[in-house]
Amino acid sequence: CSAARKPALVMGIGIGLAEATEAAEVAEAKALAQAAAAALPRRTASSGPGEGPSGLEEANGRLLSRDDILARVPVGQPAFFTVANSAYADLAENWALLLRPLLHGRTAGHMFVASLDGALATRLLARRLPTLRVGLGSNDTGRAPPQTKAPPVEVSANFRLKFSMFRAYGVTKADLIVWLLRAGRPAVVSDVDCAWLSRPQALLELQPTADVLAGTDCLDTAADDDRSDRSSVVPRCGHHPGSLWSAWFNTGVLAFRPTAEALSLASEWRDRMASVSGKPGENDCDHGCAGAVDDQLTFNQIVAGSPTKGKGEPIYPLRAAGDGGRVVFDGSRRRKIGPVSARVICSGHVFHIQQAVEPRACLVMHLTFVEAGLAGKFWRMREAGLWRLAPEPAGARYLSYTPAQPEPGPLLPARDPALGPKADLPGRTKDGWDVDTALRHTPRLAAHLALADKHIVGLRNAMAIARALGRELIMPRWLCLCERAQAPWDILPGCVKVGASTPLPFVCPVENLLDVEELEQLWLTGYLQVRPWTLLNASFHPQQHRPAAVTTVKWLPDEAEGGGGSGGGMSTGVVAAIAVGAIVGIGAIGVLLWRARCAGSTARCPSDPDGSDGDAGKGGKAPMRDDQALQSL
Repeated sequence: CSAARKPALVMGIGIGLAEATEAAEVAEAKALAQAAAAALPRRTASSGPGEGPSGLEEANGRLLSRDDILARVPVGQPAFFTVANSAYADLAENWALLLRPLLHGRTAGHMFVASLDGALATRLLARRLPTLRVGLGSNDTGRAPPQTKAPPVEVSANFRLKFSMFRAYGVTKADLIVWLLRAGRPAVVSDVDCAWLSRPQALLELQPTADVLAGTDCLDTAADDDRSDRSSVVPRCGHHPGSLWSAWFNTGVLAFRPTAEALSLASEWRDRMASVSGKPGENDCDHGCAGAVDDQLTFNQIVAGSPTKGKGEPIYPLRAAGDGGRVVFDGSRRRKIGPVSARVICSGHVFHIQQAVEPRACLVMHLTFVEAGLAGKFWRMREAGLWRLAPEPAGARYLSYTPAQPEPGPLLPARDPALGPKADLPGRTKDGWDVDTALRHTPRLAAHLALADKHIVGLRNAMAIARALGRELIMPRWLCLCERAQAPWDILPGCVKVGASTPLPFVCPVENLLDVEELEQLWLTGYLQVRPWTLLNASFHPQQHRPAAVTTVKWLPDEAEGGGGSGGGMSTGVVAAIAVGAIVGIGAIGVLLWRARCAGSTARCPSDPDGSDGDAGKGGKAPMRDDQALQSL
């Protein structure tokens, strides 16, 4: 930041703010620029014309000041930014790499990453990504402010794990919005776990009468489409006129137009977060404590309005403010809020589970409703072909298979028909239901778990064969019959999350069945490289090319094994049997595919495209059990 700019003073955030000297600021900026320059690729004599840094790219090799950003973004034009530190470096870099190609021509400089620490700033500058140095709580020095009666806080740490830091991060985010609005620029902020899929300016073309546009946590896209005036509400989707509850907003994607009302909301948001004392017992606690205050809670408290004694939040019932009910008044009845469609700002649930990784109308995807922490978010990005930080490489030798499928025919009922259509599931305790009771009264759940067992067994065998063949394993496209949830009553008995429009069956994410952080160790340790199920789909991974030669390895029905054990410690009937003829010339084939039979079932495999049923001994060759095949390989 400009050395002449005096650090903003924010009172009472629980982490005191200290002014840095001008010499210290200049020295740090110089050191960061030198470190970034050392990491930049150098042009060589063999470099072709037009290669190497130039113009805007060259300027992005050094830290930007706020004045630099305003010089790039004309008055009335939006600035797109995110805030991060080195704990989220991979996501921050990926955010920028996804957004940069969508901003070109005169808008190429309309984005920046606000870096909370020097390590992230150095990394971003090395990639020539536009970087503004900031600090927690709008402390423009970018240094960790001294703590009062507390150990020093490392700004590079995961700020989400400490609410005082998380709240200070929110102050920084809101302060940047206030700065841009005062300068006459619309401000669009998105979290680092967002992926912009299309021209981001399109967001500000929606709901033109709104002061602020915000994403939501609505999971029922059909209910969200209906913005008519009504009192009935689908959980998480109460953003229509007449709604009496559940008008909650997600601050992961926000757009503020430069209006007086938007500025007042952003200023109040910043100042209220900054006013929380952070004293012991007052929300200065580790992640998960009751009543902890963060940026999203504070934003929603302001939008809803302060409840009066004996009454609810003033925002209810929601009142239309324009655009056919797609813009509503906040609790003050002055500011206009535009809840953006769940089909446009797409949650991880809508994008991956409901749409099977198809972008459709999604303008931006925000990885909410994702388990397994950062590892789960990384994998979801890879599945969608959105991990620009490390695109899936082409040209390897792969192994893939078609997993077990749900039984044909209509879905099993959600509840035991003997219970009656309106009866609750019996045996519920404060923690839910015991397993036996749940399986007895929810046939759909039982079918899902049986299918999940087949998925796990098939994957186990695929891993063994892939490692034996020295191939990379392409994960299967699993179908599931029941969602995963933190609480059993959130999905039972219907197997769909309350308030969601999930189709059954659906393409289930890896973390629904596996611990992704543990799965990650397979390739981090070099044991087995695993690729997402979308790998060979050029619409997700354009760099991939489907090979012409395909060898099919089939699963044998139980009866074809003659009832004998596999002899290799693997269960019978669910393991691969590879025909001897299929192994000939295997090293020259790019992808190995086989059809997985319905593991654990006595049913025969589905027919192959050529009309054969996968019987043993095809072509006069004796089949081999998995242990024999693996030994021969």
